[in-house]
Amino acid sequence: MITLSFESSTAVNSGKRPFRVEFHSVTCTKFTTLFKHFICEVRKVEDGEYVFNTMFEFSAQLPSDTEVEVLINIKTPKARSVMKFLDIKLNICDVLTHVHSVPIIMKIVNSIIRGSNLPVSCPIEGNKMYNVTELKLSEDIFPVYTPVMDFNCTGNYYAHKKLIGSYHLQGITARRSKRNK
Repeated sequence: MITLSFESSTAVNSGKRPFRVEFHSVTCTKFTTLFKHFICEVRKVEDGEYVFNTMFEFSAQLPSDTEVEVLINIKTPKARSVMKFLDIKLNICDVLTHVHSVPIIMKIVNSIIRGSNLPVSCPIEGNKMYNVTELKLSEDIFPVYTPVMDFNCTGNYYAHKKLIGSYHLQGITARRSKRNK
């Protein structure tokens, strides 16, 4: 089992979160035949703790210009509209090449790679099933000051500037009830 968490030396990040996290759904969508298989699931282990599994296979080697676009949108209860929290697009090969120079990214990548057979460099082969198995996510990845909100995280994958697949996760943070504190 892989556990993804972020450690902090600040007192503000220690202790029980004043909210609970729920991941409602995860979907993987193929848009071209370059994705031969793309399967994902989320399973609740206990309150505030979930396990993710993903399997994918490409029909050919990924082009070196393949990019991942990460989008995070949030909506708080009093907001009138959705707010874009993060919108970043990165070349996958560049990320694999330079991940060692950014400690926080390296920590995330190491957590994911530990329980997977994902490549750590390019090229990314075709006709090979890749998987991330039992990636454990909990409320600990959110800072204690996280507001109550609906959120969705999307990973869009592009080859030659064309959308080839999408990973979409929906969830919420909600106040803890008095009996669950």
